[in-house]
Amino acid sequence: MLLDKYLPKYTFKEYHDIQISCSKEYAYTAARNLDFSKSKTIRFLLTVRGLPTNDLTLEGFVKQVKFTFLEEIQNEEFIIGFWAKVGVEKIIDKNQFAIDNTSRRLKVVWNFKINQIEDELVVASTETRVYCIAMITKLFFAIYWPIIRPFSGLIRKKMLSIIKENAENSFKSSVLKDNLIPSET
Repeated sequence: MLLDKYLPKYTFKEYHDIQISCSKEYAYTAARNLDFSKSKTIRFLLTVRGLPTNDLTLEGFVKQVKFTFLEEIQNEEFIIGFWAKVGVEKIIDKNQFAIDNTSRRLKVVWNFKINQIEDELVVASTETRVYCIAMITKLFFAIYWPIIRPFSGLIRKKMLSIIKENAENSFKSSVLKDNLIPSET
């Protein structure tokens, strides 16, 4: 699991998952191409938090807020992260991020993972881990997390619902298309 590679030790975490009726590839593609703009709730909550809402694709959002795509295992998992001293900092050296637990105040990783359960059934999950390096950060986050956690969790659940809808629709369209094309015998 990539989470354990980049942040095995953490102070806070949030986990959500959803079952999706499709193959692993369709669910992964839907996660990788996630578009938050399909949810007015996500847009509203990001606006309230003062986060940018110009480009609500996953890729656009990650760039806007200075997160970094750390690593990807095709059709299985990808992980995003950032660290902060005063503000959010883009990660330049991924290996340094994994081992450095002293130079910043906070490290955060966020993944999307797809697990195959049956032939056409997967579980898509997302987990966020936060490691508070400095004691002052841990104290602040202990107050901040209970306030923000329900809203952060709602955003994650909405993201998973969008992934589910897109993956299942794409999968069904593909199956229908395959069944409509006459086979050559």
